[in-house]
Amino acid sequence: MDQLLDRDLPLVGGAYPKKGQSAFAFHYDGPELVLGAEGGLVEVQYLPAGFLLTHRQVYEDMINKLSLPLCNRAFGDAFYPFFLPQVVPFRGESWYLPEDFSFCHRARACGYRILLDTTLRLAHVGPYPYSWEDACGERQRFDTFKVTLTQMPAWSGEDKP
Repeated sequence: MDQLLDRDLPLVGGAYPKKGQSAFAFHYDGPELVLGAEGGLVEVQYLPAGFLLTHRQVYEDMINKLSLPLCNRAFGDAFYPFFLPQVVPFRGESWYLPEDFSFCHRARACGYRILLDTTLRLAHVGPYPYSWEDACGERQRFDTFKVTLTQMPAWSGEDKP
């Protein structure tokens, strides 16, 4: 976590795979991604919130720029719907964004870049600690890991809010 704090970026997270699937928990359109010591900062479309550092200003900008309503005041447990799932247009179709991707979508709408620090090795804990290599179906471990992502077609950036 200190490495993320030292970067002093408003929104940055780490890479980890989905549990039990050969897929990453983030969305990136580039053809290649280097994870490990040879990695760095990469702009992605969406990050999972399991390891996400966000400055307070991001939340304040969402409230002000997106006019987020303060919800549930009548129940004494008021909150802003930063993570409310949403459906967004995607190449003429609809894409359901879960909570964490919706948060990133809103942050991008406020002008923030969604940055992934690929130098951090994280594990998604389940029956065992899922790590980078599990996103490609392998259990062998490497110091540096280079992948070619072909799971989704490239995102053109045209479907912004």
